[in-house]
Amino acid sequence: MSERLQFLGRFLIFVSVIFVLFYFFVNPYYRQIFNKIAWLLYKSKTPYGEYVTFHVRFFNIIPFLALMLATPKIKILERLKLIGMGLVIIFIIHFLFLLIGHAYTHQAQTFLQRMLSSTSNAIGQVAVPLLVWFGLAHKYIIKTFRPRTVPTPPSSSTEQKCPFCGKKKKGLKEHIRSVHGQEDGSEKAMKRYGR
Repeated sequence: MSERLQFLGRFLIFVSVIFVLFYFFVNPYYRQIFNKIAWLLYKSKTPYGEYVTFHVRFFNIIPFLALMLATPKIKILERLKLIGMGLVIIFIIHFLFLLIGHAYTHQAQTFLQRMLSSTSNAIGQVAVPLLVWFGLAHKYIIKTFRPRTVPTPPSSSTEQKCPFCGKKKKGLKEHIRSVHGQEDGSEKAMKRYGR
């Protein structure tokens, strides 16, 4: 199985597990934090239980964590560090959504404004986790997804220099075996003759 398919399989497993854990165990407390922030900012408790639920979508944490955990070639401490940095960035983005949502809530919205608000929310759910993940782990992502170039061995029809006699010959291994009586090819000969 290719490394890309393994990455996709790990991502799907992690996103499923994290969704269940986040939805039932983390999301209620995380939402309470934003309700308290909203109360401190605007000195009013009443609208913000529903307000935070509607205007701030916290579920972009889930794909970010799944992407970070599924990305190969990252050491444990480095992975934890990158996850911590990403969560801080996403928390700040959630806070900005809180401010933007409050501004929209307290004025009559046109259809276009509602569309822009919904679009920005959708972008926040899809683009934010991808951008934060790529920004933090790009060197590991490039290693995983960059096409590998497999070096092609020299063709038997290509002339190569013999390490014994210095002549250019096609089919070098066969030349070394037949003319110089060496079965182990050219590597040992190059070491022996310093070439």
